[in-house]
Amino acid sequence: MFHQVKKKPLLALIIVLIVANSYAEPDILTADDMAEFTILPLGIMIGRRNVIPSALVRGAEDGEQAINFEEWLLPFDAVTKALQISITNMEDGQMELRSPGLITRISPDQLKTDPELGQALTPKDIETLFQVSAKFDIEEYAIVLTPPWLNSKKKGLKQKQLPVLLEGLPEVQADQYNFTALGQKISVNGNENNTNTKGNLFAIGKLGQASWYLRTDQQDLYDTASWQLGEAQYFRQTETLDYALGSQSPFWQSGGDYWGATLVKRSGFSSLQAAPGGFDSALRRQAWQVARSITGEAAPGTLVRLVEGFGEEVIAETLVDSAGVYRFEDLASRIGSSDRYRILLYPNGVLTASPEERKAQFNTRSGQLEVGASAWIFSAGVNRQASGNFWGEGEKFRGGFSYRRGVFESLTLGAGLVHEESLKPMLEMYWQPAKLPLGLSLYAIRDEDKTIRHNANASLRLFDKINLNFSSDPLSKRVYLNWSPTPGLSLRARSDSRTQLKSGGLTYSTSINPFFASFSTEINTENQISGSLSGYWDKLRLNYQKDDINETVKLKYNLSGNPRSDLGHSLMLTRKTSKSANTFNELDQIDWHYDSPEKARDGRNMWRVNLGYAYGTHGEGFIGALTTNIIPGVDIRLRYQNISFSSKATSFFLEFSTNFRFQPKRDRGSRHIEQLRGFGGLFVQPFLDKNDNGVHNDGEEVYTEHAGLLLILNNKPISKSLLRITNQGIYTQVAPGTYRLDLDPAGYPLGGIPSKESYAVQITAGGYTSVIIPFSVSYTIAGTVQDNKGNPIGGAKVEAVPIEKGSKSFAVTNGAGIFFVDNVRQGIYKMLLDGESINTDTIEITQDSELIVEVNLKKP
Repeated sequence: MFHQVKKKPLLALIIVLIVANSYAEPDILTADDMAEFTILPLGIMIGRRNVIPSALVRGAEDGEQAINFEEWLLPFDAVTKALQISITNMEDGQMELRSPGLITRISPDQLKTDPELGQALTPKDIETLFQVSAKFDIEEYAIVLTPPWLNSKKKGLKQKQLPVLLEGLPEVQADQYNFTALGQKISVNGNENNTNTKGNLFAIGKLGQASWYLRTDQQDLYDTASWQLGEAQYFRQTETLDYALGSQSPFWQSGGDYWGATLVKRSGFSSLQAAPGGFDSALRRQAWQVARSITGEAAPGTLVRLVEGFGEEVIAETLVDSAGVYRFEDLASRIGSSDRYRILLYPNGVLTASPEERKAQFNTRSGQLEVGASAWIFSAGVNRQASGNFWGEGEKFRGGFSYRRGVFESLTLGAGLVHEESLKPMLEMYWQPAKLPLGLSLYAIRDEDKTIRHNANASLRLFDKINLNFSSDPLSKRVYLNWSPTPGLSLRARSDSRTQLKSGGLTYSTSINPFFASFSTEINTENQISGSLSGYWDKLRLNYQKDDINETVKLKYNLSGNPRSDLGHSLMLTRKTSKSANTFNELDQIDWHYDSPEKARDGRNMWRVNLGYAYGTHGEGFIGALTTNIIPGVDIRLRYQNISFSSKATSFFLEFSTNFRFQPKRDRGSRHIEQLRGFGGLFVQPFLDKNDNGVHNDGEEVYTEHAGLLLILNNKPISKSLLRITNQGIYTQVAPGTYRLDLDPAGYPLGGIPSKESYAVQITAGGYTSVIIPFSVSYTIAGTVQDNKGNPIGGAKVEAVPIEKGSKSFAVTNGAGIFFVDNVRQGIYKMLLDGESINTDTIEITQDSELIVEVNLKKP
């Protein structure tokens, strides 16, 4: 029996294959950045399943709960392995990630770089980049990841996602123009002889349906003649058409500072992803997934069920007719991933019988398009050269066009022409057989000297444990092999033609609470050995690193009694040595470190202080560092030292950064404000409308107490970690588009009723769309009904009838004669008892009234 895997056109989904040359630099963590945390050996769980028994994590916990969990660091490799995310390194240095529930494209600078963990992510990064929530389970001593696709694990047909209905909803339009935010970063570097003050000034906003962004590089903050325009971009994105004006990366592999105009046209697929860094030509030209079909043969009357991966959730089912053929169509195969399905055959449709199980697997490579889907790109501009003026000088016209199309199920081809002083043909190919774990990507351009400028990548994955990757470019050819035979053990080998070095190594980790140790070593063909050892025991932590030149030993003890944590006071001893043919340096250092328990709004420590004394080859001296967020909206970092590992020179560093939001409300901004280049902002201001005029007046409280429960966007609740909650309202960022915004009663204020419960909200990049939600205050008239002898009367109907406008409300007394008339608004009311007026008095409810107004009634 076999399965024929086919593909049918499908309007769907997204983007990417970059040919640019903008290589990102990772966010390298300093000692100050890492000082709060220790290395912990934790498991990683997907839901209730422990998929990685032991992984190294940088974090802290007090024995009961995580400390500053949003800032923990998790190894990037471990997270992607646990979530079954495949990684494709693109030609421009970026990474494309594909999983059963997500596709995204990130730059390496979006990852942290930890000296012990390597590339790493915080739980907030995992939430933002992968849409996967993370929490720390102290009992399991593990990080629990909850991918959205784990929400339903019951047997039976998979529930379809509710359609997003916008028709008939009140519309909230985005503003046509906004000056959204302004930011400034200042850094001061100096020593005994000179001081250099640099800056970076940016502004962001929107014009029409597009975002605009300006950045000025201030080489000398006090000399405006040294200032130069760093970036200026106008970017509009839609489902099928995008255009960008200004600074950008060319769509072909090339260097230089390119400024121009670019148009992207998609056909047969739409782009649903936003680009937080602005226009990305590759991101806008690639689909997210392709549609495939599975067919097979079975006896008539057999019930065939399709199950994804190793789960039990049934995606689809069909009963085989007399033709003896079953078919499942429009199955989404995610780009860059390996999608596994199980086909369960129940003879005669008897579900209690043990089913025959067959396997079907799709492998889809980054860059592939569905058959018939295509993407055009046209671009023209100039290279900008730095000069003595603010604008720079344009020279060397460049431009070109490219066309990419899905030719066969397993093959996508592209071709184009590029002008760089002369016309150069360009070709690209993406090949991935649907049922083979082998894939190939190739980009090539023919230069004027007839040489081929290329970038190629081939990958092979065997048995889910062996990964072989080959990559080639004009500089070198590289081979990397990784094998994980058992949990905790990884063997690797690599080769690079540029350095002529071949190397092999292993990594092993183990833990027996409260002890943990991790060992890694590697040796190359020149017999150069490098290695590291890290471990901890309760409040004591050890780290050792060595290569053929350098050796470092660190021993740290938490004085505040916090195991596996830097919170409070800590003492650290460090020894560094370096020796080569001509030099030898050493430095011994003792440090006191303090992390304050007080937190800033974004969860970072309010104070981080480090003071130390060092003695070494070049003398002795003091070293100090300070990081603080004590001023709201302002980040300050300070470092001073009069001794270093390699010199006796005194040096200092001061960094000051802040930004201000002008729209929708004047407020200090956030560290992520520049993501509005590609994302759109949503601002929601729920408030208690005490005077019922629908306008937020002075003195009316903005209600954000249950903000994490209040908002539902496109039928899904918004995670609280993606919200920025202030005393002015609620901020969040999403991809541009039109969204359905619903209000969940679980987040309503006590006694509050919104004027509208649902909205159709237009969100565009560059600014915020404001949704003002007045909650009318609802009052309750409560009391008792008695007869003229003071006995309670049960079953009596009590009505509150407005004298002027509004609707009446009523309640029926219980056996004790008690009643509660709910949903009463401000106004003057006459009370009726069993339809009759019982007296001439009225009850007036004003904005100053208590939420429960007491009144006792007597029936004549």
